[in-house]
Amino acid sequence: MPDIEIKGEMLELAEHIIQTKRGAFDPRAFHDRYEAALADLVKAKLEGRRIEPPKRAKPTPATDLMAALRESAGLGGKAPPPRTPERSEPRRGGRRKAAG
Repeated sequence: MPDIEIKGEMLELAEHIIQTKRGAFDPRAFHDRYEAALADLVKAKLEGRRIEPPKRAKPTPATDLMAALRESAGLGGKAPPPRTPERSEPRRGGRRKAAG
């Protein structure tokens, strides 16, 4: 595998992410919900209780991302007016003649 050298802004961004996510981890404070649910299932099976699958939640309707963006931009759900291209400098001169 080739060595990858990361420079400049990407390295600074990576360091920033690492610094903000750094923290102490105490495994005693960690609660593994999967392990607890599995232990409950095994216990129920050993006790002869009937195990029923959990009920599925009703799916929520998909969010219209464009409408949400317009709303957050204060456009109230309306589409913004079409943009016209703006030029930073006016064009000068006419057509160039071909060299030759």
